[in-house]
Amino acid sequence: MNMNVSKDFVTAGKAIFTISHNGKHFTFRVAKKAPTTRFPRPAYFVSWQGGEGVGRGRFVYIGMLDIETGLIKLTKNSQVKPGDLPLVVAQWVLSVLWSGKAFPPGALLQHVGKCGRCGLKLTDPVSIACGIGPDCREIMGIKVDRKVAA
Repeated sequence: MNMNVSKDFVTAGKAIFTISHNGKHFTFRVAKKAPTTRFPRPAYFVSWQGGEGVGRGRFVYIGMLDIETGLIKLTKNSQVKPGDLPLVVAQWVLSVLWSGKAFPPGALLQHVGKCGRCGLKLTDPVSIACGIGPDCREIMGIKVDRKVAA
């Protein structure tokens, strides 16, 4: 089941979301960095909320998200290696979102109750349903059918 998380949400700028499946869960953050003269396109950095031995609540850098393909590229600053479970899970979640396919039964993908663009707490049902607040939806040009989202 894919609840409240979409490609628009993930690439909005301050997305934090959790995937739960088979009694395990991983929380990820995708942060957007504005373009600069040196890097004319926005950059998207993927991190996961570390577990034991890493420090609870601390986000650990995985790599850069290619928003065209949904693939994560490891960089010299990546704190995971190819095959590490957080990378495998993040890549799986993003590949499902980018493909438009459904998650398998029992998988639950949710945002953490904050706008994916500005990070403010979501309070109205439409914003909670799509993961992005009304002002940010307007800025991003996202139209929401209130009947579908509510």
